[in-house]
Amino acid sequence: MKFMSGSRLGRWVVWIVYRVLNKPLPVEHAAEWMMIPEHSVEQVLETGALKSLYPEDVLEAARRMNRQRREHDEGRRRGS
Repeated sequence: MKFMSGSRLGRWVVWIVYRVLNKPLPVEHAAEWMMIPEHSVEQVLETGALKSLYPEDVLEAARRMNRQRREHDEGRRRGS
């Protein structure tokens, strides 16, 4: 499944398969979704920013992180 993580469609296919099987996503796949370095996923789990590697939790965390990135970028543009 790792080869499918390289494209947006592939990431969704992997997400759906793991969601249907009700299994946690592989760490490297979760890292791809959250756009964080793979080695940082465990730290994210430890901090509670991500409940688990289950697909629905990873998707929610990715949305939250994306929203925070956008807000941060907008704040920097206004401050310039």
